[in-house]
Amino acid sequence: GAEEVPSVLRKAAKGRSPLERARAALTLSATPKHISCREEEMGQIEDFVQCCLSEGSGSRQQQQQGRCLYISGVPGTGKTATVLEVMRRFKKKAERQEVPQFQFVELNALRLPTAQHAYSFLLEQLTGWQTTPMRAAEELNAMYFDGDAADVAGGSRAAKQGQRKLVTILLVDEMDQLVTRSQSVLYNIFEWPMHRNSCISVIGIANTIDLPERFLPRVLSRLGLQRVAFQPYSQQQIQEIIRSRLQDLNGQSGEGLFDRQAIEYVARKVAAVSGDVRRALELCRRGAEMACEAAGGAGSTEAAGVTIRHIDAAIKEMFGASHMKLLEALPELDKIVLGFLILELRKTGTVETVLESLVTRAKRTLSVLPDRDALKDPQIAEISGSVTQLSRMKLVVAEPPVKHRHRKVALNVPADDVAYTIGSSGGEQLKWLHKLLKG
Repeated sequence: GAEEVPSVLRKAAKGRSPLERARAALTLSATPKHISCREEEMGQIEDFVQCCLSEGSGSRQQQQQGRCLYISGVPGTGKTATVLEVMRRFKKKAERQEVPQFQFVELNALRLPTAQHAYSFLLEQLTGWQTTPMRAAEELNAMYFDGDAADVAGGSRAAKQGQRKLVTILLVDEMDQLVTRSQSVLYNIFEWPMHRNSCISVIGIANTIDLPERFLPRVLSRLGLQRVAFQPYSQQQIQEIIRSRLQDLNGQSGEGLFDRQAIEYVARKVAAVSGDVRRALELCRRGAEMACEAAGGAGSTEAAGVTIRHIDAAIKEMFGASHMKLLEALPELDKIVLGFLILELRKTGTVETVLESLVTRAKRTLSVLPDRDALKDPQIAEISGSVTQLSRMKLVVAEPPVKHRHRKVALNVPADDVAYTIGSSGGEQLKWLHKLLKG
């Protein structure tokens, strides 16, 4: 568990200025008291969890199959935070005995060495046992298949412990990282809830809305059709989230520390690029730091204010990095290739692609844009040359050109920065591409 904050530090925190407290409230690690602007999505997730607990808490003869829910949305739209908030609410309800007791397990696939290590992680979280992925898969299958199947499995320790089962809610974050050629890990995870008396339900989270359509038919049939899509935050929603973070700072409202125009400015800038609220919070936090420095440093108790000038300086600092200058100076062709690379990576849900797939993505996209002259009939040699140039500037990571159409390519800079550059410096010629990247 987390260690207690020493009393000396707590006293020091109480002595901080309102601006310092506002800056702390805007950090990405700060836990807000409630999730703003996601009431509808939260309601759908709550209904799902409530059904899981209701159907899985009866006697062994009454217990039904588990459920599966797929949540999608671009980064920074509050998917994981909303699910965790829902689970915190149900934990409190369980403590008050308003709902049956359950166990919640969070698995972030980005933190796993391989997809198969999901088995070892899950078994350790559920039972405390550490073992190899192969052995862990056997134990988990014994736990979540029907009771008869568990007996046939040789009476494994996990199966015996599972005779009196709590309902388990499993959150699989960054689910696209578990996609392999055979998709066996995903198949097993979504297969477990299908068995009667398994007492497990799965919530999967990924960035692409059509990831399930790229699953093998046997995996897709297990996932089902229950889905929740998180749309990018609008300008008004970003403003509301920032203000909600500033509302309660040790009994004092922090909203007065920020000019209204400053909040509107950062919300408008971020909403125009991606709708990623994390970037808006970072800009506000950096603006608060600059205002604090201008007011006399962190030790000052003077209530300084954050103006549009501070936010503008934070934006220039964030988007004034060396790679941003390189992006702005790129020829139109290279910007288009980067844009198509982002579209392809989003579509596949992977971190890399091959040159042949990138060219196919370009042709498919341009085929529905007949009025576009750029890359009218893109050739693989033309795009390969652009990739080579981008690789030299460290904007992408690419294998040597000798591999030709099978050459692997990956983005080496944030996708939001590319979209921002295309929108701000691409002009009318690339407005169509900016719309595609925002969509």
